[in-house]
Amino acid sequence: MKCTVFTLTMMLGLLSGCRGESIDQIPDDTDELTLFSIDGPKKYDPPPGVTLLYDCPVLGHVDIVDPHQRQEVMSIVKEGIRNAPKGTGASCFVPRHLVRVGKGGKTVDVAICFQCHNYVIYQPGVDSRSRYGGTTTSVSQALLDKILTDAGVPLAPKLGES
Repeated sequence: MKCTVFTLTMMLGLLSGCRGESIDQIPDDTDELTLFSIDGPKKYDPPPGVTLLYDCPVLGHVDIVDPHQRQEVMSIVKEGIRNAPKGTGASCFVPRHLVRVGKGGKTVDVAICFQCHNYVIYQPGVDSRSRYGGTTTSVSQALLDKILTDAGVPLAPKLGES
């Protein structure tokens, strides 16, 4: 049930948001940036003690403290959004990456599914419903994966992998 509600909420967010206003919600220069490895919304109840972000189990995270690396991450994530074809990607939305951006006391979470090429922006603390969304490319996937694996954070298996 949670997965269905999550998917419907995400799709409504995609339909109601537009790329221009959603990308404006993501700051270019950040005070804080945390990259999470997540395992998409699960259709089962995860074991006790597992942290969830937007119904997705968290496999780990890394705080990016180097301002140049934060800028590199934000630049490539926004490049993927700007260069994505118009319309919507596939409808799977099983995000494996979440970028939490902090600037001036405001926080924005960007959940990315590189399989369907969709992203959704959330505002933690406001509510758990998606606020904006749209399509992206896979241009940032290699960098995000590298940052996570270099920090010893496991990556969720892609669909079709075990």
